[in-house]
Amino acid sequence: MIRSLITYAVKNPTVIILASILLLIGGIYTTYNLELEIMPDISIPIVTVVTVYPGAAAEEVLEKVTKPLERELKGLKGLKNLNSTSAENISVISLEFDFNQDMKEVERTVNDKINNVTLPENAQKPKVSRISFKSIPVLKYSVSGNRSEAEIEKILKEKVIDELTGMPGVGEVQLAGEIDNVYFVKVDPEKLKQYNLTFNQIKQLLAANNLSFPGGSTDITGYTLPVRTTYRIKSLEDLKNLPIFVTEMPKMEIKAPGKVSMPKIVGTNPLPQRSAPAVSQFPSTPGAVYPPGVPNITYGGEDFRLNLLQKQIEGLSLGLSMQQQMLLGLFNMQTTFMENLGKAFASSKPAIKIIHLKDIAKVYQGYSEKTIISRTNGKTALGLDILKDADANTVMVVENVKKKLSELQKDLPPDIKFTLLRDQSVEIIKSIKGMVREGILGAIFAALVILLFLKNGRATLVAAVSIPLSVLIGLLVISKYGITLNSMTLGGLAVAVGRVVDDSIVVIENIYRHLQKGKKDNIDELVIGATAEVGSAITASTLTTAAVFLPLGMVSGIIGKIFLPFALTVVFALLASLLVALTIVPILAKVFFARGQIKVEQEGFLTRNYKKVLVYSLNHKGLVLVFAFIIFALSLLLVPKIGATFLPSMLEKAVLIKYETPAGTSLEAMDERVKKIEKVLTQIKDLEIYSVTIGSVPGKVNNRGKVEGSNVANFYLKLRDSADVDKVSNQLRTELKKLTLDGTINVVNYNMMGGGNEQIEVVITGKNYQNIKKAAQIITQKLSQLDGLANVQNNLLTSQPEIVVEVNPEKAATYGLTTMQVALTVKDMLSPAKVTTVTIGDKSYDVLASLDTKNLKNLSDLEKIKIDSMQCQVELGIIAKITEKESPVSILRRNQAEFALISGDIIIKDSAKLSKQVKEIIASSNLPSDVVVTMAGTTQQMNEGFAQMGMATLSAILLVYIVMVATFGEAKAPFTILFSLPLAVIGSLLLLYLTKTPISMSALIGFLMLVGIVVTNAIVLIDRVQQLRQKGLSIQLALIEAGSTRLRPILMTAFATIFALLPLALGLSEGALISQSLAIVVIGGLTTSTLLTLVVVPVVYSLLFKDKTTTL
Repeated sequence: MIRSLITYAVKNPTVIILASILLLIGGIYTTYNLELEIMPDISIPIVTVVTVYPGAAAEEVLEKVTKPLERELKGLKGLKNLNSTSAENISVISLEFDFNQDMKEVERTVNDKINNVTLPENAQKPKVSRISFKSIPVLKYSVSGNRSEAEIEKILKEKVIDELTGMPGVGEVQLAGEIDNVYFVKVDPEKLKQYNLTFNQIKQLLAANNLSFPGGSTDITGYTLPVRTTYRIKSLEDLKNLPIFVTEMPKMEIKAPGKVSMPKIVGTNPLPQRSAPAVSQFPSTPGAVYPPGVPNITYGGEDFRLNLLQKQIEGLSLGLSMQQQMLLGLFNMQTTFMENLGKAFASSKPAIKIIHLKDIAKVYQGYSEKTIISRTNGKTALGLDILKDADANTVMVVENVKKKLSELQKDLPPDIKFTLLRDQSVEIIKSIKGMVREGILGAIFAALVILLFLKNGRATLVAAVSIPLSVLIGLLVISKYGITLNSMTLGGLAVAVGRVVDDSIVVIENIYRHLQKGKKDNIDELVIGATAEVGSAITASTLTTAAVFLPLGMVSGIIGKIFLPFALTVVFALLASLLVALTIVPILAKVFFARGQIKVEQEGFLTRNYKKVLVYSLNHKGLVLVFAFIIFALSLLLVPKIGATFLPSMLEKAVLIKYETPAGTSLEAMDERVKKIEKVLTQIKDLEIYSVTIGSVPGKVNNRGKVEGSNVANFYLKLRDSADVDKVSNQLRTELKKLTLDGTINVVNYNMMGGGNEQIEVVITGKNYQNIKKAAQIITQKLSQLDGLANVQNNLLTSQPEIVVEVNPEKAATYGLTTMQVALTVKDMLSPAKVTTVTIGDKSYDVLASLDTKNLKNLSDLEKIKIDSMQCQVELGIIAKITEKESPVSILRRNQAEFALISGDIIIKDSAKLSKQVKEIIASSNLPSDVVVTMAGTTQQMNEGFAQMGMATLSAILLVYIVMVATFGEAKAPFTILFSLPLAVIGSLLLLYLTKTPISMSALIGFLMLVGIVVTNAIVLIDRVQQLRQKGLSIQLALIEAGSTRLRPILMTAFATIFALLPLALGLSEGALISQSLAIVVIGGLTTSTLLTLVVVPVVYSLLFKDKTTTL
């Protein structure tokens, strides 16, 4: 079959050339149109459910939000782990699934499940989202100016965001640090007291006077027309002048048991309280004065609820919503209430009075409470993130957005400045440039190798043609599988460049060797015969190299998904190179070598000396094998000294600083501390730009699934291209230690894969919470003293002060109050509540109402807060106990049980060594017997990944052996070839040790590749031995003849691959995750395996086959 393909190609060159041109054009076109990404779009099997519950402490969030959601979500199909974080104001649930799950279907199921959960009334709707590399902004700007954040935001919303959002390829424009423009209603508590009003009544008033209410329908002039009653607040003046109906009526105020005060002017609002107590609940306090006739008014209690229920039923019959039913009930009941009120005070004839909202409250337009402060190079700033559509080209989107911003900048105020912090296209372009550069270098090195060995320019040109053609055909194929051009595919191409030329080298060398023998009578037959002679060998070697990537499917998790595009790219490029070697190369060889003389070359110095070494080795087999075994064993001793890490760092010229103070630190206090750090940054010479963010957007979870508050500041420092990142980091650590700041400051180098350093994580579980806490404290203390581990903390030790108002139900009931009424009053006083939304012009604004608290500075002031009941006011301290206590900042649960999580940043290269030290510390610690301690984070990922790669490598060896058995038609000869594999390990480990490069997942991919690459040389050698034995030569003569014949192509292919990978190993390539450590492994392994294969494999072959040999 192989010979038939070669024959057809040589006999029909026009067809093959035209097909090649078409493939070349198709490859170029495809390459130009491929989507460009920094990383493959991986659907990570994690779904997050974020629920904002304003004003709730961590424990309340846990009980009322997190636990109900956990109970509903725990039985989902394929769920591996259910992790939750309950913090102040927010619940974050992380659902981790198997990688084989359809995440779109999972997301739909999660949404359906959470719709079945009843959450507190003021909790926001849970937000469900998935994690993907495409959720990372392609552009990240900091927008600053000589004005407030609110003014900058207004400019961006009016002139920038809408323009960018409508651009092709732009999926979303996010504004970080955004401040909402709202209307505030700050109600004066003394004014409420003066007019006998409650804050709850004011909220009802605002909602009830800004609505559109259906009133049924009526027949007019033969048409049935709907009737709608409406009033909308259309301006700030409308809001200020909202009328309030009051009447004069006595009311008492209770400051302490038995003490009553009566105001001179009192009144009531026409709307009753939503849950007004019955009059019989009022106390008979000595000295208390009740207005005549009050006991006869019974609009509270059961009568109120029954009447309201009746009106709700009437509203239901009209098809009204629950809110509309409630309003209808309140409106209808107002009439009944006023009738009763009139009867009760018929004798006193109270005065009726209309006041306005502005009489009892400050009404103004402003901005919602700040939860975040952002600055860039010391100037006030907002973050502007650009996200692209899923199928858009990153480089093109970035280019178009930058161009559009430059146009928009002309119409903006001159002080508004866009500072570019991150640009994904830069790394993509660097990767492309690196791949092109390495492709050119690889081609040049391969050509030089061919020229050096063959000393023929035409042969060099023929072999070099295979590189661009193989790469472009490979790109054409991967495009059909939906694979983008990203750092993984580019890395695969850079690696493949050194290997795709190998088949062509073997073919062209064999043709050239036959031509040197002077057989040019029939050039077609010579080319066909010479190509067919090595055809089976290069086919087997290419298939074995491709086969080693099949077991990558055994590697689960994100690593398997990330490296899949890399593997497919290499495989398709290799298969394309085989096709080129069997078709294009013979045609070009025929064209170039048909004319001109080929110089007959005598046996060279290298070949003569190799023969001597080989003959000596065959006569001293034991010595050779013992020597090989000793150096292999010695190389294994290097493993502990080399060290290991999970993934090599993709470092940018950037540094991250995280400053964290005790929980509860206010935003203003934090800002003052951060300014001291900013002064230090001005001393860093290599600093180009810095941005700092204090606090966070409410409801936002960081990239590690944690919630941060006003006590955390995150810095991003962009350095100059010439900067030494490690040097800058060390300088920062030294200078920042000199500052007298409370809290912790952590400095790490920026890693494009994870944002910061890898982490050690220790998980402690058990049935007894106190024992879990004790174990966490012991381990945390010991790990804090471990070199190489920074920022050690655990979730149990993080707490913040909390004020607890513990209501006494009996005392509250004495004054006609419930715990809920007290809680709502306290909440209304301390945090603005949204009561309605007004539309002014073409924009909508929230109306936030709250009590005006000017003098609330300590617990004593809080105790004096007045709580309104229907006919009296009582101080909070009389009915509740107010204390301050420590509460957890966040409560972490795994699979519905509390646990302790200890974490620390790894700041050294050897993660394995650090993990081992952590395990030893845990094992030597005196911990409670009922706790279980496990390693997570980088340690867990590394253990799982390394184990899976080990199994994949063993599987690859088995597959390679099967392919060789199928090629050779027997088992012993392929078994001989397998002895070349340990020889590769020697060089790989030695070069890793010399370059101080730890073993990583990328390095293990390099070992996997070596399984396919190193056997190539042995296959070419043993295939020739088999051919010579079939011609009647003895084993030893066949080995010597095959060795001398195949020495040149083996050295040529090995050197071509080594030199092509040299730029990668030197770290000259930009943006390729798999580049350096993989290249080091392949170069080292290929060097030793090539040299030793030429000796050891023939020795092993001669031992396995017992034919009589002729000793020379």
